[in-house]
Amino acid sequence: MQAQYTKLIICCDGLQCKQIEQLYNDIKNNSIHLFMLKKIYNKLTLLTKESVPVQTPSFEAIDTVNRNPIVTRYQIINHLVKKFGYTSYLEIGVRNPDECFNFIECAKKHGVDPGVEGDYVVDFNMTSDEFFAQNTNKYDIIFIDGLHIDEQVSRDIRNAIHSITENGTVLLHDCNPPTLHHAREDYYDFTTPAKDYWNGTVWKSIVEFRASELAQSYECNVVNTDWGVGIIRKTNNGHRIVNNNPFYSFRKFELNRSYYIGLISIEEFYLKYR
Repeated sequence: MQAQYTKLIICCDGLQCKQIEQLYNDIKNNSIHLFMLKKIYNKLTLLTKESVPVQTPSFEAIDTVNRNPIVTRYQIINHLVKKFGYTSYLEIGVRNPDECFNFIECAKKHGVDPGVEGDYVVDFNMTSDEFFAQNTNKYDIIFIDGLHIDEQVSRDIRNAIHSITENGTVLLHDCNPPTLHHAREDYYDFTTPAKDYWNGTVWKSIVEFRASELAQSYECNVVNTDWGVGIIRKTNNGHRIVNNNPFYSFRKFELNRSYYIGLISIEEFYLKYR
């Protein structure tokens, strides 16, 4: 059986992406063990090249744009605070309060941070899991900028949804990594062209949320500014996407960001929340 798998992989070298997907579906219908199926699919993806070239600007240009965005995350937050008359704000992953927290214009503000990246004063010196386990407050707006690994981000999203007011909003940072290097799992790998810039795998949590049952009750979009600012709000006409990228290939994601993370422009954001 192993020899058949090996032969299959070698024969498929050079196939286009759509052909791989068809092969993947054919194999799946034959009920091959999921572990081996995943192994084959990942190997095929590595062996082939996309037929559609991805135009990527220089890393210097990418980082400059995101370091100095036209509209920052705290401007997005403050706009929503003002529009909806919010009075309570929670930030998960404050780190340095001069990067975002101190710019938020809201009557009541609370910050959560375990202090791993600096000895900054916050209201709750603990992990987000620890905070939500003991939290009894409801917040109008919650901004998630903690550990940028999708397993943690997905937990933070679920916990935040249960901790917002009826008309509340959940926001996230780093939802739109410009390259695979920015989307690496290991922050401390500074050998990549992205250097110490890191968005992690937050994008995977956005895709997962938009494909989940919750998407029928909550809309989720990402504003294309400041590394991608995600916005999650209750809605009466939710739309659940089909996640046709089950193994979260970054190459496939970057070919259709608008679909996977609901990417919108700054102009579209202001029109939507004017």
